[in-house]
Amino acid sequence: MSEPHDPTSMGGVLQTPEFAELSVAQPGLPLGVLGKLRDVPVDLVAELGHVKLTLSELSRLAQGSVVALDRAIGEPVELQVQGVRVGLAEIVVVGDRFGVRIKALDVDGKA
Repeated sequence: MSEPHDPTSMGGVLQTPEFAELSVAQPGLPLGVLGKLRDVPVDLVAELGHVKLTLSELSRLAQGSVVALDRAIGEPVELQVQGVRVGLAEIVVVGDRFGVRIKALDVDGKA
């Protein structure tokens, strides 16, 4: 088993690094690189619900099968960006498509 490496044994000097104090950015104020990221496209996902199935149950599904999800009708759906919860919404119909009406937004995941 080797001994722990001692930088002073090779003529090195141990130093404690000094770091600048971090400050909290104000919400809504893009700083530095963050400002450049405003135009980066991300996927907004409205998650309708979940269900756990065994592989046996999954293998029995066929065209026309109905699978009940864990979310009640009228219950808000979770909005996610890159897998992170950012809000809640309700499902609406927009023309011939589904849409969402935002009920609460919170980029800290506390909606």
